[in-house]
Amino acid sequence: MYSLLTIFLLSFCTLGLYGQKQHVLPDENFNHTVHTSGDFTISLVAPNILIDSHEGSMPGAGLKLRVFIGKKFSFDSDLVIGRDYLRFGPGMIGIPLWLLASGMGLGLNDVGGETKEDLTSVLVIGAVMVLSGEHFAYHLPVGTSSDFSPYISLLRFKTLNNQPNTESQDEFISNANFAVGIEFNKYVNRFVLSPYADYEIAYNGSCHGFNIGFSVGYYFRAH
Repeated sequence: MYSLLTIFLLSFCTLGLYGQKQHVLPDENFNHTVHTSGDFTISLVAPNILIDSHEGSMPGAGLKLRVFIGKKFSFDSDLVIGRDYLRFGPGMIGIPLWLLASGMGLGLNDVGGETKEDLTSVLVIGAVMVLSGEHFAYHLPVGTSSDFSPYISLLRFKTLNNQPNTESQDEFISNANFAVGIEFNKYVNRFVLSPYADYEIAYNGSCHGFNIGFSVGYYFRAH
């Protein structure tokens, strides 16, 4: 456990120092850390190491989605699958719906009238925001090609394959969790390299643990 944490922290710090260097970009006026509403990323999470208080260390991999709702705020969500566990958030449904609604011309600036169509837009956008906003991050630029993003996840679902040496006799342990963490994002052209670490705890207090991992994604700009 401690060796995994040590390796991760060394990699995290190395990338952080590397990200502070000023790189020559094809367009010197282009700033990778200037985000606009509607920008989104799709990332492959590989690996994710869950260090659970009951089940020990478990590797996994999966998919992560991120959509920016402003220059520094984003909604994030992921789906991670391992041999003995599954983790996901409602944003895996909400973020695609958000992107679909944006593509159809629905947005916060489009609502506020009194027609039936306006009311429908309010309800649709409200539902999408609830589904998307379970995990949100704030992005702090480091130079023009990287940023740190502390994040909070208000509703993370996790199912563990119960080991025979635990107190519970259930085959699976399922919990709703709260998590807080930090991620470092290094932008290389359209690609994003992101080591991260977070601490999670079940709302019922039955277990807690750490996640450390790395993702590689592709950045799509809205404009």
